[in-house]
Amino acid sequence: MTLRPLAAAVALTSALALSACSSDDPDPVVADPTPSAPSSSADPTPSEDSAEPWEEKTPAGAEAFMDHWVEVFNTSFQGGDARPLRELATKDCDSCEPFADLIDSTYEGGGEIRGGGWTIATLTRSARSKTADETVTVTFKQPRMTVAPAGGEPQTSPAQKSTYVFDLDWAGGWAVSQMVLL
Repeated sequence: MTLRPLAAAVALTSALALSACSSDDPDPVVADPTPSAPSSSADPTPSEDSAEPWEEKTPAGAEAFMDHWVEVFNTSFQGGDARPLRELATKDCDSCEPFADLIDSTYEGGGEIRGGGWTIATLTRSARSKTADETVTVTFKQPRMTVAPAGGEPQTSPAQKSTYVFDLDWAGGWAVSQMVLL
């Protein structure tokens, strides 16, 4: 293709565009563009946007995981579904099972657990255990709680503080491998 036919095509297109407007026609109405966030290669990818702090394999991620763990723990205790709590533990975390078992056995026949949720009073990273990727010591504020199994005698525990040491392992995400009450 030579330049002459290309130049003629550009000239013809320009002439047609200009001839479409006449002085008798009203000015075209053009909507203001809506502002949008500029796109750049520095913008995080969608997977980075959706990542939670506790989904990072860092010491800070391990600490943030404990905030997530207590949220899931409270939801499980109040709602009666221990599966999400179990999903935050390794398969060999024998010390994790009593909490999940209490939830299951209480709610199975229509029982309930009453009281507010646990909150973290203090959280510190501990000396790493020989078998864990991270170790944290957490002191929880526990409200007064009543465990009322279906057909059984309700048991009420007073408001208190308790301290646990959590060993955390990373396997594509943090998981509790052991928790010990101090």
